[in-house]
Amino acid sequence: MVIKPQFDYSDGFYEGLARVQIGEKLGFIDENGSIVIQPNFDSVLFFSNGLAPVQIDDKWGYIDNTGNLVINPKFDFAFFFSEGLAKVKIDKKWGFVNNSGETIIKPQFDWVGDFSEGLAVIQVGEKQGYLDKNGKIVVEPKFDFASEFSEGLAWVLEDCESKEFTFSYIDKTGKPVSIIGRNFEFGLNFSEGLAAVFVDDKFGFIDKTGNIVIEAKFDKALVFSEGLAPAQVDDKWGYINRKGDFVIKPQFDMTFGFHKGVAMVEVGDKRGYIDNSGKYIWKPTK
Repeated sequence: MVIKPQFDYSDGFYEGLARVQIGEKLGFIDENGSIVIQPNFDSVLFFSNGLAPVQIDDKWGYIDNTGNLVINPKFDFAFFFSEGLAKVKIDKKWGFVNNSGETIIKPQFDWVGDFSEGLAVIQVGEKQGYLDKNGKIVVEPKFDFASEFSEGLAWVLEDCESKEFTFSYIDKTGKPVSIIGRNFEFGLNFSEGLAAVFVDDKFGFIDKTGNIVIEAKFDKALVFSEGLAPAQVDDKWGYINRKGDFVIKPQFDMTFGFHKGVAMVEVGDKRGYIDNSGKYIWKPTK
């Protein structure tokens, strides 16, 4: 179903509900376009685990999918749930709570990422590492930047203060995967068995053995989703298949990944939606 433009802002659907803005306040609509949670909130994030973070005055709490407040606003900031836990901020430190609002990992870190494949990025001072859901640090903070894990691997940066910084992929013990990573200047997370990497001023794709399986010939590239990956040439974005061929020609100013056969695209300052053949489902509008 396509919902006609009628809101000051709208977002994608998560767990059957989407954020909308009317005036200065935010609420939620269902997939029929009906308002199911009135726009009464200063700020909201999307639903996960049946709950959505909301800001009331200066504090954050959580509502359920009927709009009832189920975790009182007591956090300086609250995020959505990932793998059953949500990151929250209290007194400039980050930790994790469960969907009852109980503290599972006390706020003690300078920053945390979301849990992915059982691990979350943590930051202590200027360095990043990983901890598990029990709060145990499994990879000591030693990286200048660490990505979330995807398909068993994460990418990290070291020595960023120098011009010769080190990029590599690591496993869940923090050890570099020697067959991949260090031959490339930069890369993204693995998705559907492939990862975009930057080499000789262009992006291509490697498999988990480190072999380049799609030639580095794109100005920019993102991760694969549903068999297609956004790629840019000559300032325009399109979509390539796993052979590296454009199946949706470069014509957009920005592209996003596919979800259930639909992707959002930008043309100028307008947004629209296409199917996986490149046909517009909803032509770009403001």
